[in-house]
Formats: sequence, C-alpha cells, structure tokens
Amino acid sequence: MKLFIAMAALLAISGCCCKKTETTMNEKAIENIMTRASVRSFIDQIVEEEKIEILLRAAMAAPTAMNKQPWHFVVVTDTSKLSEIAQYPSPLAIVVCGDINKTLPGHGKEFWITDASLASQNILLAAHAMGLGGVWTAVFPNPDRTQKVREALGLPENLLPLNTLIIGYPTETPQPKDKWNPENITRIGV
Repeated sequence: MKLFIAMAALLAISGCCCKKTETTMNEKAIENIMTRASVRSFIDQIVEEEKIEILLRAAMAAPTAMNKQPWHFVVVTDTSKLSEIAQYPSPLAIVVCGDINKTLPGHGKEFWITDASLASQNILLAAHAMGLGGVWTAVFPNPDRTQKVREALGLPENLLPLNTLIIGYPTETPQPKDKWNPENITRIGV
C-alpha cells in the first residue's frame, strides 16, 4: 500500500497522472475481476514471501462491519499440512478464519462471515493480478471440514475456519465462466 501511495504521489507530482492513465488503470481492474477463474492445478514452485505479504495486505484492505476486522489468516506452506487440508496439491494455502473474539455483539456476531468472505475475494483477485491462480474451498459451515481443518492446524476455539484458499502458479489458464444473468436482477426506480 505504501508503495502504491508513493507511486501515485510521484505520478501526481510529475504531472503524468492523466485521464488516459486513470482509464487504463480502471480497465485493468475490471479486466482482473472479469478474467479471474478458479485454478485447481499448480506447478511445483513456491510462492515468494513478498507475494504472500501482498495477498495478506489485500485481504486486510477489505471492508468490515464497523471496522471490526474479525479475521485471522493462517498461511500454510508445510507440505504435510497442505496434504491434510488442501483438496488440490499446491505450494500454498491461506486458511481464512473468523476470530470470534473480535466479532460484533448480538445479531452482528455473524458478520464475520461476510467480512472474511470479502477478504477472501481480495486474496483471489490479488493472486490473479500477480499471475498466480487460486481456488476457494469451503470449510464452514460443514462441521466435519471445520473440525478437520481445526485439528490439522491446531486452531484455538476462537478461530473458526471459513475457507481454505489454495494458491500457486497455475499449470493452465482456465477460461472464466460467463455468469451474467439478467434474470437475477430486480430494478427499483428509474
């Protein structure tokens, strides 16, 4: 983020920040969203620590209800642990958890699911932007999967795994699915 802010400031100072640059950046952002697809096959190459940090920074840039940030991220690179929790062989998994100790009280307690989901999507989009592939594999609310991941990683009771994001350098580039369906839209107003 600091690097992005510094680059934006440099462009503004040098006068290079123009409408065309903004349009190009906007187009790239939209293209990244529209071309992301689930990847389930990876080459045998580690994901660099710098990229893992960017993924985690992207996750923590997600919005959260009342800025509670009720998430916790477990980065797994240990091959024996990966084989226990990952449905597909990969060099990296990020288990996105809700930290129950950080949730809102009362009915707002379950907002952790939305918050952790937004963080998960940010990770997947950042991975795609960096040439990595990834797939969301559900854990919560399946009690068997939840228990399996908790036990494999030794998670404390306050951490509830929502999903396992399996990430790596893809062996292929799957085509994104066209999910556009106007029947799923209701318009109210003009």
